[in-house]
Amino acid sequence: TRLCDGAALTYPMRMGCCLSRMGSFRLRHFRRLPCRLPVLLGTTAIALVANLSSSHADTVIWGGTQSSNWAVDNNWFRIGGASTVPTAADDVFFNTTAPSAVLSSGSGYSRGIVVGQANYTGAFTISSGAALNSSGSAFIGYDQHANGTVTVTGTNSTWNITNSALYVGYYGTGTLNLAAGGAVGASQVSIGNYASGAGAVTIDGTGSLLLAFNSMTIGEYG
Repeated sequence: TRLCDGAALTYPMRMGCCLSRMGSFRLRHFRRLPCRLPVLLGTTAIALVANLSSSHADTVIWGGTQSSNWAVDNNWFRIGGASTVPTAADDVFFNTTAPSAVLSSGSGYSRGIVVGQANYTGAFTISSGAALNSSGSAFIGYDQHANGTVTVTGTNSTWNITNSALYVGYYGTGTLNLAAGGAVGASQVSIGNYASGAGAVTIDGTGSLLLAFNSMTIGEYG
């Protein structure tokens, strides 16, 4: 468990970059102004896309047909199987905000995550001390015309992306909001990855933080 500004994230203890805030802080992608801590290699991005899906992972799509509650089986669509809440072996997609998914208690799991794909807008929220544990790459705003938003809010609310990367604004528009002690940690963090990608991160409130254990880049390719 790694501690940063008093918040706990479950990761190997390695050197990294921690962005935290006692008041409010906004980090936005500015094209042509790269910030590297250290450089994220271009080939890494291609490899991580390939890692999102495999023959061992099911595809689970958020539908929200009954409520915004993440923990309700019938709010999800599993390709080729019964509707169930995602497991640690599943790739998860969010392409609707009517309603957005809310994980507000206990723990949630996934392999890879895509929030906003093709021409769709997707969103989810982690709140009230809940934890989402992901083991694959996470994309907020994947395609050029897609929009994605993730909000992590409340003390001990965490999104742990273990040994994988978080992209905020990959080809599309991505927003990550951290508030009131919410925390996100990933091996690598990229904000505004390609030329068409626009990424914004807002860190607001005591204990809120974004932690990159290996590298953080802003405006990687455009």
